[in-house]
Amino acid sequence: MNFLFGDYLWVVVLHIVLVFILYFTTVKKPKTSSTLSPAQPIIICYKRYFDFKGRSNRSEYWWFYLYYNSIFILSVWTSLEYPAFSQIGFVLVALTTIPYLAAKVRRLHDVNLSGGALLAYLIPFGGYWLLFKNLQQGTKGKNFYGKDPLMKN
Repeated sequence: MNFLFGDYLWVVVLHIVLVFILYFTTVKKPKTSSTLSPAQPIIICYKRYFDFKGRSNRSEYWWFYLYYNSIFILSVWTSLEYPAFSQIGFVLVALTTIPYLAAKVRRLHDVNLSGGALLAYLIPFGGYWLLFKNLQQGTKGKNFYGKDPLMKN
């Protein structure tokens, strides 16, 4: 089992590095101070646990994406190395999946897409289309799903 995880660890690391290279090369710094520190999106996403309405900016989504994937990778590693603790990892991933999906839907709302666009994962290369959409800048001003999260009240 350790052999399997060791062989595919580089794929997971490469995926995370690629996503963040794409993110940091395509994102433009906003003129307002609306960027979030790494801990704020985690708190925001847990406060909006079942909130599938509204919009989330790129910073909120990508920081929580990093947090969620870190929890997932650590839980897989822990369950492979220490099988007695596999239930703890499973519970952490299960508890974090709902706010992650909610943040993903809110991010799609920010680019003026329905949460139903997540069904694109079921078709070949649909995940790449969703990755591209998640990297796009959100709709300026108000859209069908609410006000711009980067606008001051």
